[in-house]
Amino acid sequence: MDRVHEQNLLAIEKSVASGSILDATRECIARLSAVAIDKGAWKRRDKPVVGVAGDIYTRVNRFANQDLIAKLAEMGCEAWPSSFIVDIFDFGLSSAVRTSLHRREVQDFFQQGSLLLLKEMSGAGIKNLFRGPFRPAAEPPYEEVVGIAAPYVGERANQILMLNTAKMVDFARKGVDGIINAVCFNCMVGSVSAAIISRLRKDHGNVPVVNMVFGEAEGASQELRLEAFVHQVKTFARRKKGLASS
Repeated sequence: MDRVHEQNLLAIEKSVASGSILDATRECIARLSAVAIDKGAWKRRDKPVVGVAGDIYTRVNRFANQDLIAKLAEMGCEAWPSSFIVDIFDFGLSSAVRTSLHRREVQDFFQQGSLLLLKEMSGAGIKNLFRGPFRPAAEPPYEEVVGIAAPYVGERANQILMLNTAKMVDFARKGVDGIINAVCFNCMVGSVSAAIISRLRKDHGNVPVVNMVFGEAEGASQELRLEAFVHQVKTFARRKKGLASS
């Protein structure tokens, strides 16, 4: 899967330069679909699920987060990564359209609205290709992001902070067994996100949530922190499964 993923990333990179993104996406889906999977084992999978949120760079970059996704897999968890930087563009454009409409700025409304319409139409073609062979992982729309983040950070909060908060809440609502807020050292967005963790945990059945800071003097203490978190995740998953069976 790692090799196929690397091939797909390179194909997408080249297609963005050449403009043949739909053809490249079809080829990527074909590669993924060709990977042999034990469907029986897949249906019986009982790995606890961990959602990985955090600042834009740290949560998705293997070097920045010290290969966090792979470590979670080695420790017996299924990791769900948060969305990429494109969510900032999506959120910001939707916000700009609504702001221009509210202020009755006609020129800005049509200009930004046209961009939003073009983005939605282009994105729909890509999303439709994935709906058949893969399970959907839809991100919450603009209105939902604002609604689920507002109780924690307010409706006028920094966009990156609001999106990260909303993603952690979204993970919890989708039934993950644990959430990691992966941030770089001295990241203000990460620091503020960490401040709401206790309330977020309380509001969602005490789901394990941890703030992990990367870029300082990580070592044995960081590994122990991750091991302790995974232990909490597995305990939470067993308890949840026990309640469901009873």
